[in-house]
Amino acid sequence: MDIEKRAVFKLFLFIFLPSLMLLASVMAAFAFSQFNTEIHKIRNEETSLIRVQAGAIRNELDMVTGDLLFLSKHNCLLQVLKEDDGMEGVVRNFKLLAEIRGCYDQIRYLDQSGLEKIRVNYDNGRAEQIPEKSHQLKSNRYYFKDTMSLGPDKVYVSPFDLNIEKGRLESPFKPMIRFGTPVFDNAGRPKGIVLINYLGKSLFTHLKRMTKDKYNHIMLANRDGYWLKGLSSEDEWGFMIQGRQSKTMENRFPEAWAAVLNSEAGQVSTPAGWFTFDTIRPLGRGQTTATGSSDPHGSSRTRLGPDDYFWKLISVVPESKLAGMRQAIFRRTLFPFVIITLLAAAGIWQLSRSVISRKQAWQTLETKVAERTLHLQTILQNAASAIISTDSNGKIRSFNRASETIFGWQAE
Repeated sequence: MDIEKRAVFKLFLFIFLPSLMLLASVMAAFAFSQFNTEIHKIRNEETSLIRVQAGAIRNELDMVTGDLLFLSKHNCLLQVLKEDDGMEGVVRNFKLLAEIRGCYDQIRYLDQSGLEKIRVNYDNGRAEQIPEKSHQLKSNRYYFKDTMSLGPDKVYVSPFDLNIEKGRLESPFKPMIRFGTPVFDNAGRPKGIVLINYLGKSLFTHLKRMTKDKYNHIMLANRDGYWLKGLSSEDEWGFMIQGRQSKTMENRFPEAWAAVLNSEAGQVSTPAGWFTFDTIRPLGRGQTTATGSSDPHGSSRTRLGPDDYFWKLISVVPESKLAGMRQAIFRRTLFPFVIITLLAAAGIWQLSRSVISRKQAWQTLETKVAERTLHLQTILQNAASAIISTDSNGKIRSFNRASETIFGWQAE
C-alpha cells in the first residue's frame, strides 16, 4: 500500500468508525423503541383480553345463578313441594332451560334424603328426562350436604372439578361446576335442593375462541394453584388425579404465582415470560356460599366465603415468543443498517480520497512555489546589477548583494 492509499485508509477509519458507532447506537435505540412499543401494545392487549374474559366468565356464572333461583321459585316446583304432584311441569321447565342454554349437563331436583326425584340430562342439543329407575342417591356427596345446610335464597357453588358418576371419575373427563340452592315448603321446612351441573367445557371453549391466533396461552388456576386449564392437558386437575399432585402453577412458575396470588389483577414479567392476570370470584358477596374439598368422594374440609373462593385467569406470553419478537425486530432493523452502513462507507471513502488528493495537490503546489521562490532569489542574489525592492511606503524590503557592493549598505 503506497503512502497515498495508506493516508486515505487512515482518514477513512478516523471518520468511519465514530460514524459507525453513532449509527449503531441510533439503530439500536430505534430497535429498542420498536420493541418497547410492541411490548406496550401486547401489555394493553393482554390486559384488555383478560379483563373481557374475566367479565364474560362472571356474567356466565351470574346467568347460572339466576336460572337456578328462577327454577327453585317456579310455581311448578312449589306445587310439587306442596302436593307432591305436577312433576311434568317441572320436567318441562328443566328440559326447556337446558336446551336454551346448551351448557347445563344436568338439572336435578333432589329430595331431603339426597335422592334424585327429577333429573334431566343434556347431550348433543337435546334434553332428556332420566327414568326413575336410574335415579341415584347423592346424600354422601359434599355438594348435597353443603347446599342443604344453606338458608333460603342462598346459592352453593361447588369447586370447579371433574364429574363423578357411580363413584368414579367420568371418562372422558367432564369438568363441572355445581350450582345448588335449597327449597322449602310453606312452613319453612327444607324439602331438598335444585342442582344445576354447569359444563366447564363451555368456559374453556369461550377462552379458546377469544385467544385464537394469539401469541399467548390462557390458563385458569384455582386458589391452590392447580390447573383447571393449563398449558397442557397433562397438567390439569392435579388435585383429583393421582400422580399430578405436584403439577401446580406454584411449582412451574413460582415467581409469577407469588405475584398472581398476592394481587387482585395485574401484570408481571419473569424469566419464563410475561404474565397478565385477573381474579374471578364465583361467589356473590352476601348472597352465595361455597365449600372447598380436595377429596371429591368426601365431605368438605372447610367453608369458604367470597374472599376465599376464587380462580385466577392468567395469560402468559412465553419468553420464547418475546425472544422471537426481538429477533424479528433485529432482522427488520439489520437490513437498513447494513444498507446505510455501506452507503456511508462508500461516501466516506470517496470523501477521504478527495481530502487526501487535495492535500497532496496543495503540498505539491507549495513545493513548486517554494522551488520557484528559491530559484528567483538565487537569480536576484547573483545578478550583477543592483536590485532593490520597496513597499508602497517606499521602505526597502530587500536588495541583493550587488546593491551592497554598489551602495555600501549591509542587509540586515
